[in-house]
Amino acid sequence: QQIYVTPTITYRDLKENKAFIRSVQTGNAGPFASVSVPDVNNIVTHKPDLGFQFGAMWGYPLSKNITITGGLQLNISKYDIKAYSHPSEVTTIALSTAAGGSNTVSTFTSYRNIGGFKENWLRNLYVSASVPIGLELKLAKNRKGYIGIGGNVQPAYVIDNKSYLLSTDFKNYAEIPSLIRKWNINTGFEVFAASTTGKVKWRIGPQVRYQTRSSFITKYPVKEHLYDFGIKLGLMLK
Repeated sequence: QQIYVTPTITYRDLKENKAFIRSVQTGNAGPFASVSVPDVNNIVTHKPDLGFQFGAMWGYPLSKNITITGGLQLNISKYDIKAYSHPSEVTTIALSTAAGGSNTVSTFTSYRNIGGFKENWLRNLYVSASVPIGLELKLAKNRKGYIGIGGNVQPAYVIDNKSYLLSTDFKNYAEIPSLIRKWNINTGFEVFAASTTGKVKWRIGPQVRYQTRSSFITKYPVKEHLYDFGIKLGLMLK
């Protein structure tokens, strides 16, 4: 058994459903009648923030150089969004339906993406538990240790979150917890050096974790995929 900790920084990639937003606009749906459809990445400002991963891993050797791995992992991913304080107002988000139409959800918010009076940085936070399952391959080794690579798939469940979503007109940020996806699938890849010091086996190396499904439910017209980059340190007693 190996325990490990990975300090990380989180980036995100956004992509809007322009066809849906345009259809809402041309349908003259109330508050979206004048919506344009710019590239969402050009009108929002976000920056990475520090997070971490902590977990335990078990391995079973399939050969001298290949090991199948499994484990449990706690993940905290954070990033910051530039916003502006504003007197409380109603903001509306359009959601697609299975029949190809749309409905809306509205809430009060005190944050604007553009046009407020005081700059703020909002923090989006995701806390999740995952089950990494994968393979490791030894590339080069000597009597003291080895260099290896590893990859895995990580089914994950979001335990808690504090997330601000962009309104369909890109004007406001608002918290609507029901629009956050609870189950997701991540993939991980790492390169590491492993060695032994006294009674302790240790390993260290860079890793990247990618979220394959959007942080938000399918009905929401903006997709968000997270990238966690970190340095993984693992320890095991002999």
